[in-house]
Amino acid sequence: MEAHGPSASSESEAFGNGSVSALPIIVAQLDDYYRVQFASDGHRAWFGVDPQHQIGRHIREIIGTNAFTRLENRFRTALSGTQTTFHGQVPYAHCGHRFVHSVYTPHALGQEMGTGVQMVVSDLTPYHNLRRQLADETLRSRTIVQHAIDGIVTLNHDGIIQSFNPAAERLFGYTANEAIGNNIAMLMPEPDRHRHDDYIRHYQRTHEPRIIGTGRDVTAMRRDGNPIDIRLAVAEFFLGQEQHFVGFIHDLSSRKRAEREALEARENLAHANRITAMGELAAGLAHEISQPLTAIQATAEACRSMLKEDNPDPTMLADALEQITVQSQRTGSIVRELRDFVRKGSPGQIGRHDPESLVNNVLPLLSHELERAGVRVVYHHETPLCACLINRIQIEQVLVNILRNAIEAMEGHDGERLLQIRSRLRPDGQWCEIDIDDSGPGIPPAHMNRLFDPFFTTKTHGMGQGLAICRSIIERHGGSLKVEPLAMGGTRFRILLPREHRDAEASVDA
Repeated sequence: MEAHGPSASSESEAFGNGSVSALPIIVAQLDDYYRVQFASDGHRAWFGVDPQHQIGRHIREIIGTNAFTRLENRFRTALSGTQTTFHGQVPYAHCGHRFVHSVYTPHALGQEMGTGVQMVVSDLTPYHNLRRQLADETLRSRTIVQHAIDGIVTLNHDGIIQSFNPAAERLFGYTANEAIGNNIAMLMPEPDRHRHDDYIRHYQRTHEPRIIGTGRDVTAMRRDGNPIDIRLAVAEFFLGQEQHFVGFIHDLSSRKRAEREALEARENLAHANRITAMGELAAGLAHEISQPLTAIQATAEACRSMLKEDNPDPTMLADALEQITVQSQRTGSIVRELRDFVRKGSPGQIGRHDPESLVNNVLPLLSHELERAGVRVVYHHETPLCACLINRIQIEQVLVNILRNAIEAMEGHDGERLLQIRSRLRPDGQWCEIDIDDSGPGIPPAHMNRLFDPFFTTKTHGMGQGLAICRSIIERHGGSLKVEPLAMGGTRFRILLPREHRDAEASVDA
């Protein structure tokens, strides 16, 4: 067949002069030997060649052998009279791999030239790359969500669950199919379950975030009805104009269990510390109890003697019995304070107590040590007394530890041995301050920063737990325990307690 007749040339030029050459695609016409009869201007951008110089060349010379092999079947199909397409990647010789969509159509080239192929090729490479990137990001995100150790739940603007990852399934006991389509309130205990829709409406109306954009510890409800402690964070996002929410849920069960075990361990340690202190004070306490018991015995003997007389004096008998009552009450008070002090106090035993009552409770337990060391005690308190909501046994343990340390510090010290205790309500009305000052030699600066460290002690037989326990107790009440040297010598321990009990480990900002 003749290839380059004037009729074909004129037709190609007429076609090429059309608007097709301005399109960002490749348009070409081939004869039945795959020789180019027309090439649009797109060839210039794709292959870096002048379209007019390609007329008569085999298409393989332009696109390369690999690309021609990939597309040859499409050329043959079109030459046989059937339109066909190709959608995929083509390894072009001069412009690399491109993802294209091409249409191959049978085309009459004129009476003399017969039938050829017209092809229109669109370059979809940028869109394909973007789609592949989106697919990769989607796969990456889905993999992260599916394998996250935290529960991830998405909701629509009505609070209806849209997705429920495997971690959420394990956490709550629902399958994704069971959870999706239900209101998120199904995972909440009362009263939040019935209030949740109001929470969403309030946010949509006011845009005042209560939990969105923050995290907080809350209680959720498992499928079996058991509560579960979780850390919840909620974020807001939009798909088009539609509002959605995503919740990130971290299981706190292990942490809460560890905290309870740690708290129980601290309670046991504090209890052991009180028992040890009582063992060390046993001799002094025995002396304190023996005095009123001796007085009771002597007075009872005197009463017996008076009753043997012919006319016993009722007034003297009444006075003697009154002394017996007073001494028995004194003994009972010491035993009661001793029993309460060594009792294992739980965190729930909270009540209102003022510093004066606390100090008056513990001083009798230390009276023998104070007397033996020659220490004079002065207690100043401002009125009104600043009653605090505290665990009395625990705070009394702190006072006993600090007072005993002060007595020991002054025991071998020359000069006046003075123990001053002061309590006051701070001007802000929110805090109660208790100062314990001793006139001892003071604490060496090198020891000051380590004083509250567990197992640090300067005593020969000390375990180094007393002050560490004291600080732990005070901080669990939401307060602080500090130490500072006094200008005239000696040491001050300052206890700061809030008027209202603030458990530092359990408080949640609502």
